[in-house]
Amino acid sequence: MMTAARRVSGIHLDLKYTMPNKQRLLRWLERLPGWGIDTVLVEYEDKFPYAAYPFLRHPEGFTPEELTAFLRTARECGLHVIPLVPSLSHLEFALAHEELAALREAPDIPTMLCPSRPEAVRFVKTLCREVLDAHPDAEFFHLGGDEAWFLGTCPACAARAGRDGALRVWAEHERELMEFVLAHGKRPIVWDDALWQTPDAIGSLGLPSETVLHVWDYHVAGGKAGHGGQDAELGAGGTLGRVDVYRRAGFDCLAGPCCNIGQLFPRHTLSLRNAQAWARKARAAGMLGTINTAWAVFHIPLEILGLYVAATGELGRDPDANLDAAWQTRWLEREFGCAAEGLPEALEVLSAGWEIPMPAYGRPFTPLVYGYMNMVLHYPGRQDERRRRGSYPLDWREVDFRAVYRKGVEEARQCPEQNKMRETLDRKLAAFPAAAAAVRGLAERATRHRDEAAMLAVLADLKYIGLRVFGHLLRGEGNAADLNRELGALDGPLRSALAQAWEPEGRERMRRAFWEPMAAALGAGAVKG
Repeated sequence: MMTAARRVSGIHLDLKYTMPNKQRLLRWLERLPGWGIDTVLVEYEDKFPYAAYPFLRHPEGFTPEELTAFLRTARECGLHVIPLVPSLSHLEFALAHEELAALREAPDIPTMLCPSRPEAVRFVKTLCREVLDAHPDAEFFHLGGDEAWFLGTCPACAARAGRDGALRVWAEHERELMEFVLAHGKRPIVWDDALWQTPDAIGSLGLPSETVLHVWDYHVAGGKAGHGGQDAELGAGGTLGRVDVYRRAGFDCLAGPCCNIGQLFPRHTLSLRNAQAWARKARAAGMLGTINTAWAVFHIPLEILGLYVAATGELGRDPDANLDAAWQTRWLEREFGCAAEGLPEALEVLSAGWEIPMPAYGRPFTPLVYGYMNMVLHYPGRQDERRRRGSYPLDWREVDFRAVYRKGVEEARQCPEQNKMRETLDRKLAAFPAAAAAVRGLAERATRHRDEAAMLAVLADLKYIGLRVFGHLLRGEGNAADLNRELGALDGPLRSALAQAWEPEGRERMRRAFWEPMAAALGAGAVKG
């Protein structure tokens, strides 16, 4: 077993879908060491300037010169960069292009390549080689390997899985790529979910001993149930118990919490408790450290994540650190240069999600502004098609966000749990005004990072009005014309906030997803519930 000389304290930068504002991204890197972060896991997707496949390059992705500047800034800040290239699934950024359709596991599964096709494996190696060459000083290289839901769909893979089991097909594919990475002087990392059902199999798969397992679960929080409802802390089949299985087999591990599950705001207490549970496990089990994930699908700007990134760094120093409201308040006061009393409680309210069941679609409807799971309302094949094709089509112009939202409201009206839904709406309507006002107060008082404080306030107001618009559409509360005027007044500040967060295409996408559906619904004179 190889053990790193340092304990990793990292954050994940996922460049899927939308490109962050590049100038602000460099400034974000510069702030990470002050928050206790020493590592950035960069999931490039189509934002890397691939030479062998130039059609993969997003128009707003890194140019070669911009990539050099990004990596130089990280290096000058003392940050270690770990690049990530998906090696099996989550490859729709590439395989959705017709030029690469022959590499798919099946014609209608652009998320996943076929590991039984030598040309598909060569394709991944080509991507990896270019990214490896751009990171000569990197110690690690992340191969992804997660959520290979459709492995065994093609006849060749089905035959292999029928003979040896799907896990061994996964392992054979990943092993070849792990050896490729090792030959380039890097240690390979993979997500561990392929092993969730049979963690004891890890020792018999022939994976290189240098392999690092990135063990993830976003709901582990001090002994509460994780995936599958098992006791995450103590159960032999629970998430934290799997770490011990991997360690006994001789494999190093990284902890994988998540700091940005949510809608405009991360789930506040969940994120902090999840990070702390993993930090304590990392210490107890001798793990390499933590890389806290932050997924682009949640569409939460980097500027909103500072508190949770700083908590990751604090826990890297002391897994038993008290991250209570007092710690949060002190951090917010240092960051924004003003009083922040009551802000942790406001963030807890604003972080609330809401999932309204839609059993026929396979995923719930999230009415508070927008949730990426709502794409089940876009795809005719609902959740199955969404998993096969990816959360979004390659061309986002195919998505009618207005229709998605309108359909979600219609489904909510048909939800059999009307009383429960209306009680939830009442609770949120009672709590949100004071929380949004507290964040607006922060924006008014801030003497440092005032643009970020303003962004927090805009998103708080957007989430609050989203709740009121939904209440109007559901049961006729409020005046549509007044709500429309209020939403219209928010359009300019929202545009400014989105311009801070993303490059032009991304900010327009998010405006279409966040703002336009509500404006259209109000303008359409929706029928009262």
